[in-house]
Amino acid sequence: MMAVDGSEPKELRQTMEVELQYMEERGEHSAKVYEAAGGYAPTIGIIGAVLGLIQVMQHLDNIDEVGKASPLRSVATIYGVASANIFFPAGGGKAEVQTPEAHDHQGNDARGTLGILEGQNPR
Repeated sequence: MMAVDGSEPKELRQTMEVELQYMEERGEHSAKVYEAAGGYAPTIGIIGAVLGLIQVMQHLDNIDEVGKASPLRSVATIYGVASANIFFPAGGGKAEVQTPEAHDHQGNDARGTLGILEGQNPR
């Protein structure tokens, strides 16, 4: 948009460099969020398992209620372990891979726009 508005190439270059830097930092931040979530997920699963165990202990006098609380322990543990080892690493890996690709595309766009403004021959 700045190219159409008649901005100076130097000003446009600085703006695009700042935008590229921001994009790179945002991608790194996204990967770190997934990594942290993967670290906390097993703990959340264990908390769910302990809560399920508490439910079981509260209903030891009634065996029917014990059976209802037992699946909570297993499901919480499975979700915690699965998300820590499958879902969050995949999301973090995707963020790490997409960031350099997007950065390259934006860099090419910036070079092309600046080339047009400076009157360079595209060949």
